[in-house]
Amino acid sequence: MEMKARILCTLLFCSILLLALVAVSRAEASREILESAQKKYETLLKLEKRRSSKTMWLEVINAFDRVVKGYPHSEEAPRALFAEGCIWREMFNYSITLGELYRAEEVFKKFIKTYPRHELAVDAKKNIEEIERQKKDSSLISVSTTKPDPNKFPGRDVALKNDGAGPEDTAPRKDVSKDTTGEKKNIGKTDADPAPSPVSIKKIRYFTDDTRTRIVVDMDAAVSFEDAALPRDASKGTPPRIYVDLIGASVTSGLYSPLTVKDGLVSRIRWSNTKNGVVRVVLDLEEKADYKIFCLGGPHRLVIDVLRN
Repeated sequence: MEMKARILCTLLFCSILLLALVAVSRAEASREILESAQKKYETLLKLEKRRSSKTMWLEVINAFDRVVKGYPHSEEAPRALFAEGCIWREMFNYSITLGELYRAEEVFKKFIKTYPRHELAVDAKKNIEEIERQKKDSSLISVSTTKPDPNKFPGRDVALKNDGAGPEDTAPRKDVSKDTTGEKKNIGKTDADPAPSPVSIKKIRYFTDDTRTRIVVDMDAAVSFEDAALPRDASKGTPPRIYVDLIGASVTSGLYSPLTVKDGLVSRIRWSNTKNGVVRVVLDLEEKADYKIFCLGGPHRLVIDVLRN
């Protein structure tokens, strides 16, 4: 009888020890996965080429989601879920698509429901309030909740081959107005009267997914614009392209052209100040494509969507 009691005690002790080891192992695993996700996020922020691809953002979000789904009761799970919401919001700054804000809102609401007493619950509520205000201020932004399929990016591998800026990305270019002349197609105006002094173009960036390449021109005021699409000219070796003239604008010093894209739709983006006080933005395309332009205020932005056929 005494022997049986000893055996039972030994088995009980081993079971407790085994459970403790499993718990420690799972805790270490959740920490390692969270650290790995954080490193992916840091890499994303460092490289402009990666920030310009929706696929890259989703890979980072999925990395954090591994902690949330695989270790829901760990200390790391709520922090990983909160990070997902923040990343969806941050992606919105690049994609300017309301779908990202809606996803962020869903994540923060899930956080409050799942971890109502966590120290980050107050911050989650603040994020939801800010998102509600953003959604009201962004009525002109198209809504897209499409998840991109990497296989639909014919130029994705090429685009990511050289992460970061290379010589072609940073070298200044001469005026490009001579090889982009053509019939004016559209004349438009941003959401306010043009400023009397030259409008400063602060940044030109892009974001690509499986439906379009979105080019965003960040400005400090509103401008008038004219745009046109030009066909491929085999005799001159020029690709199909789109250009947009921003009237009464000037490019900020330090903003160098061209910007290499090569995502299977847009090859590169180039721009220059012309002599008549116009900034010409030219999109060299891989193939002919439809496009649309719209403007946003607060802050002022001109958005060019080049659509995948």
